[in-house]
Amino acid sequence: MDKLFAEGNIECVEKLLKPARRVLKVGMPVKHDAFEQRVELWNKIRMNYDSYLDEECDTFLKDLDQHFCSLFDGALLVLAASFRENGEFFGAENIFSDKEVKLFRNIELYNLFEILSADDIRKKLIQKDDKVLELLRDYYVSMDSWVDGQLEDPSLRLTLRYYLKKKWDGYKEKLNLAVSSSVVELDWLKSLIGSWELETENRVEATAKGFKAEKEKTDAEIEKLNSEIALTEDRLKLIEAEKVSAEDQIKGLTLERELVEEKARELAAKKGQVEEKVRRLAAEKAFAEGKGTRYVKLDEVKQYELNFIGRLEYRLGNKVTFSGRTYKVEDLREIKQVDTSGFAEVSGLSARELKSLPENRSLVGSLTEKKLLGKKQRYNLKALFFARVEKYAEEGFDTDPLELKDLNACLVDSRDEAKEKGEWVLLCLASPTGFEASVGKYISSEDFHRNFLSKYLSVCLLDLETGKQLYNPHDEVAKEFAKLCELETETEKNEKLKISVRKTIEDSFLLNDFVVLEDVVKKFRNPKFLKSLFYDYADEKSLKIQFVEDVGLVMMRENS
Repeated sequence: MDKLFAEGNIECVEKLLKPARRVLKVGMPVKHDAFEQRVELWNKIRMNYDSYLDEECDTFLKDLDQHFCSLFDGALLVLAASFRENGEFFGAENIFSDKEVKLFRNIELYNLFEILSADDIRKKLIQKDDKVLELLRDYYVSMDSWVDGQLEDPSLRLTLRYYLKKKWDGYKEKLNLAVSSSVVELDWLKSLIGSWELETENRVEATAKGFKAEKEKTDAEIEKLNSEIALTEDRLKLIEAEKVSAEDQIKGLTLERELVEEKARELAAKKGQVEEKVRRLAAEKAFAEGKGTRYVKLDEVKQYELNFIGRLEYRLGNKVTFSGRTYKVEDLREIKQVDTSGFAEVSGLSARELKSLPENRSLVGSLTEKKLLGKKQRYNLKALFFARVEKYAEEGFDTDPLELKDLNACLVDSRDEAKEKGEWVLLCLASPTGFEASVGKYISSEDFHRNFLSKYLSVCLLDLETGKQLYNPHDEVAKEFAKLCELETETEKNEKLKISVRKTIEDSFLLNDFVVLEDVVKKFRNPKFLKSLFYDYADEKSLKIQFVEDVGLVMMRENS
């Protein structure tokens, strides 16, 4: 024995494997243990696994090494399956894919054979035990081939395939031994197994034939459809060509033409099925090009519009601080760019639904610097909500971000207006469906900086759904203007940050008995504000905070 395991310390491995063997011994009933107890088991097994991989027990031959690793992974898989079956959130268990958990759970359906010997199974077959016969039927019809296929899947980790194959082979060996010794004297069992195998073959064969027949039928219909459409088009062309000189012939062919057109309509219905496939392909192509990546409904778009105008009007008030200077807000007014009453007839919308249509409202006014002496800086302000009103009227939603062609008119009009008045224009363009990637690339480009910046126009684009802003990084005025266009106030940002920080701390305590302030700072990057939240949370939960050398401030439970 000492010679066999001379390469590694077997006692060390067995000590590390103790928590894993406990879980494997209990199996899926471990799901009835408390959530916290299973999390603790997970952490112990994970730490012991890491110790083994770090060769704290030295090294072993390849077969033994694979066996030990499979026990660690097998135990973690059982715990992961228990979390999922109980509907419990434990982020660490996501190291296992749904396919791995499903394979384990399906094999577990046969765990009856853990406690039954081959002779026990044979006795139950003789007794025609319903449970055993049901497992046997599934085994022959689909389970055996399905498990073999899954075990060959390279996307499943090798150690789990090793563990599950060993488990499955043990069940198969007992089952096959029991069946082979029973069919000799049980004719009904032999016939039953034969019928299951025949059922499987027939189903596979019928499915294959069905697919083949459907394909042949579809191909024939399409070919017939194309032929009849081509024939109909040729005959119609001939009739039109002879119409002037053969009115009498046209009268005789009128009835035939009507019959042909009726047939064409029937064919068009079939053709619609083909066109539907083409439309799906077109939709996939549109998605690849960046179209159809948003979904804003009619009842949502109006809220975006009113929220944008209302928040900006509130933020501006009577005066604003801009680029370090104070400006008076003058002549601020709201304008409706679109008259939605024109969509009443063409869209069929009710009076209530018409009120939900966006009107592409805008806020216009001016910002005049407040100072007693010297020339006062003045900006003309234009904040425009931009939605494709016709899409919401016709379809009730819009899925496409704005394109460059949608923005060009606004950009050119604003620039020309600024140039004509000789005054700087601040343009904020807000979209409920955002902007295509090409728009962001263009706005950020050096060409846009050269063409539009000068002394005429600064632009900020605002995605109302994500809150993301786009402006030219070389335009300092646009950068300051973007702060005025933000949807969230500083108070709202701080409140949202506070909620996120608290959740991060609570999630950390699920895995450990302590939280390091520096880890939280690295994630949120606001040291002064985060430190205050750190202390507030500790006071609220009666936790202690202690400075640890080379680590920093650490929040921990009292019993840690």
